Amino acid sequence: MKKKIAFITFLFVGCFPLFSFGQVSTYQATQRIKGKTFNFYPDSKAPSRLRNNHDARIVFSDRNSNKAFSTAYGQHPLGEYKVGEAFYVIGEKNGFYQLVKADPKLLGRPKGLFGWLYSPKNHFSDKAKVSYVGWMPKNNLLYYDHAYVSPTNNRAVRYSVGVNRIERLYNLRRYLNGDSLILFSDPFLKTPCPYKIHTGQSVYSYKRDDVHKTVLISDCPQLSTDSTHFMGWVSMDMITAVGQNEVYRIMPDAHHLACTSIIGNDTMSVHSADFQSRYLFDAGSLSLQSSSSRNVSFDSLHSVWLPVSVWDGKANKFINVKGGDTYVSDVQRMKNGQKQMNIHVFFFAQDKHEVGKLISALQNVALRMSPNRKYAFSATMISELGNQYLPLTDSLVQWLDFIQSPPHVTRNKDAGVKDAFRNLVLQTRNDCFEDNLLFLFGKSQDISIDSHLHQQLASRSFSMTFFQLSSDNGEASQDFLLTAKKPWIKYCGILTIHPELYS
Repeated sequence: MKKKIAFITFLFVGCFPLFSFGQVSTYQATQRIKGKTFNFYPDSKAPSRLRNNHDARIVFSDRNSNKAFSTAYGQHPLGEYKVGEAFYVIGEKNGFYQLVKADPKLLGRPKGLFGWLYSPKNHFSDKAKVSYVGWMPKNNLLYYDHAYVSPTNNRAVRYSVGVNRIERLYNLRRYLNGDSLILFSDPFLKTPCPYKIHTGQSVYSYKRDDVHKTVLISDCPQLSTDSTHFMGWVSMDMITAVGQNEVYRIMPDAHHLACTSIIGNDTMSVHSADFQSRYLFDAGSLSLQSSSSRNVSFDSLHSVWLPVSVWDGKANKFINVKGGDTYVSDVQRMKNGQKQMNIHVFFFAQDKHEVGKLISALQNVALRMSPNRKYAFSATMISELGNQYLPLTDSLVQWLDFIQSPPHVTRNKDAGVKDAFRNLVLQTRNDCFEDNLLFLFGKSQDISIDSHLHQQLASRSFSMTFFQLSSDNGEASQDFLLTAKKPWIKYCGILTIHPELYS
């Protein structure tokens, strides 16, 4: 009877795992995959039932410097692991997984008297060769060896690198380096990786963080040491899901596309040259079947992602080798400003009759005006008793009348050349890129002004043309030319001097 009891006890104990001095027992089993076969796209409708998979379950480190601990309470670190390292799960407790390093060669029937009773799919053939890792938080692990897939065909969903939220455009410095997206080795985006990816590049998404702020991406849909070039974390608003191999092609003869805005019902026209490619991504659904590209019909409504380039006008400059770099944000104002030409005339009260005789020459200005530009005119009669002004007007007739028949000189506080130029500076702007052309008629008057006024006129894109109505060998007449020439060449881009044109 005692022998029977001893034999039964021996059988009973033999059917249970025999623990060695290490952390892995002879008959230690790994978790099985069961129904967790596919990494379905978040918020998609997954199949209600999947076939059980009895293979050993493998999980992966989802970050660099991923710590494993000796207990399931995060105590006593045992080591750190890189992103993508694979583990078998041999235990679960308190939100932690107990892990060993994954190696398919280690799986098999365990050695021992009762090894034939255990499955070779999720047991170790030799516990001595198993490398124990420790306990690691579940949230620090990637549960699948492949990227997000569509429940329709179980194929990976592609993403395109690009900002998908307008607010992100105002805070890109941390995430972009030129046209490259910076990858981080952790979901908190604290430690940058040594490699980058280009905007517009196709990538695959593997996992979101707990608060859905960041996402783990790679350039390959399957984890493989041979093919994976990079893996890292980025902000979720820096990538956009674009489906599976289905795109809309812009026809070669289509120069503009009319699109309905996402916000409101506004319609905008986009030039095809503004797109990064001639292919548009479908934004209507993510359960796209693989198919060849097709044309967009103009009589139907489609929801698409428009891959457009966005320039930061406040940070990008056009470099001017002569100085004064121009921001990209000023380009549109430059275009609008170039459509406006302001023509100004200065003459002295004592020369008004001689200037009036040149009215036919000034009338030729009207014949040379481009229909694609807008024009405004001003005139100033300079007198030491008081300057007379015609402010900027779009009336050519009013301008010519003022020059031909100027008003009588009346005393006012503005008098002389310097006040005339100060008034000209006040009625022109230096921030709208309008062209300004000044005709100054004189003989031997003193036309010297302060360098500050020279700079103010130069900043307003002034081109100066001086007409000397008469000249002689006298000192005053020569000084008129010298005064006109030296400072104006320094500050103004174009200077034309016409001595002795009129007698």
